[in-house]
Amino acid sequence: MSQFETSVRSFGATAERIDLLEDTGPNKVTLSTGTSTFRGPALLSVRSMADQYSMTGDSRLTINFANGNMNGGVTNLIGVNQVGRRVDVTGGVTYTDGDIGTGDNRGLFLVEYNGDLTAGSDQIAMEGIAVGQFEGNRTAGDIRMKALQATSGTSGSITVNEGLPVTMIATMNGNFAVADFAFVGEN
Repeated sequence: MSQFETSVRSFGATAERIDLLEDTGPNKVTLSTGTSTFRGPALLSVRSMADQYSMTGDSRLTINFANGNMNGGVTNLIGVNQVGRRVDVTGGVTYTDGDIGTGDNRGLFLVEYNGDLTAGSDQIAMEGIAVGQFEGNRTAGDIRMKALQATSGTSGSITVNEGLPVTMIATMNGNFAVADFAFVGEN
């Protein structure tokens, strides 16, 4: 099994484990006052008229629940092209800021991101807002959730076709590209 396949399976196993958790209750988000780092795999797919890439990497999102600051990103990206051949990927995705939901949106979060990547010989640029949800409930401590998951997509992406709003702009070699981005993390 290739490193890419192993990483994709890791994403699936982590996402499945997180899906089994109960959604974090709104009061648990309010009670969280510390800082926590959520680590896990990320997936990114980008396609243009000429090329298509699937990539996976290591996501790290640090959230300060006292002031709402968020930072981190996706590193160690590896990828394959449309015929399944491994391609070199350089660059990464940076989480730049975010918001923790309030009121009826407690339990949800938004995180802004941008990325400049090279996959094979193609230049990929992306920016957007990932929409996420906290998962799991702890009864004590500064951090009351166990995990999170988030997604983002362009027009024409799987994410948007499943009913979520367009939250990303992506280009490949300066031209519009269809892209999906998802990450999961546990603390």
